[in-house]
Amino acid sequence: MKTNLVIVSLYDKATKEIASKLAKEYDLYHADVGDIIEYNLFNADEIEDKCGIEYLNKLKKKTIKEIGTYENTLISVPYGLFVADKNYKYFEKYGTIVLLNYTKQAIEKYIETSTLTQKNLNEIKVMLLAFDETQKICAEASNTKIDLNKIDVLSNYKKIKKFLDKYYL
Repeated sequence: MKTNLVIVSLYDKATKEIASKLAKEYDLYHADVGDIIEYNLFNADEIEDKCGIEYLNKLKKKTIKEIGTYENTLISVPYGLFVADKNYKYFEKYGTIVLLNYTKQAIEKYIETSTLTQKNLNEIKVMLLAFDETQKICAEASNTKIDLNKIDVLSNYKKIKKFLDKYYL
């Protein structure tokens, strides 16, 4: 039985914020995969230096597998972690996967007006290079997708909630 709701999108910050609000609304726990990995592997650079990238990736995968088995949880997953090594497979058994499908144009417009750090902007720009292929993988791995034309947390939250109220909860 699927007891989790898994939300993924290219724009991780908005996804995490929307997921947190939805979790409160639906009385679910909220687990952000990126935050949990960061907490569990707080010395990731040191682990990589001493043990190698392969070992670090195994630790990440172990954490993702564990999160996938949570119950009554709204899980937000950073786009990169969702598609890396087919990690989405760990969420399929216990979760309904919802892709927040931002258009490439919305993301490009957001980058132009953004106040994100240069590191975050660079990460998004790299993801945009493989946007079409990655979007296809996410769409295939998801149970449903919600098309979003702009990056605006409040209006997107309302649209997502309305969709979930109608179809899933």
